[in-house]
Amino acid sequence: MFIFDNIPLLLISALAVAFVVTCGVIPIIIDVDIAKGLVDKPDNRTSYSSLISTLGGLAIFFGFILSLSLFTNFKVSPSL
Repeated sequence: MFIFDNIPLLLISALAVAFVVTCGVIPIIIDVDIAKGLVDKPDNRTSYSSLISTLGGLAIFFGFILSLSLFTNFKVSPSL
């Protein structure tokens, strides 16, 4: 496959896919967090003044895993 031969294009494509997927999933996760009450509420010990989503890392993880699975060459070596 041609994309695996061009390493800079592979890296840029993988980063772009991870970024776009993460940016697309974050609003969905925030809506689900608010609907289910899975948010961190501000109190006197916190520095923020609005609700903070507790599952933001899930969007980053999903973008990373999707990009990794799309752009990793899973060709198995015959010597193994």
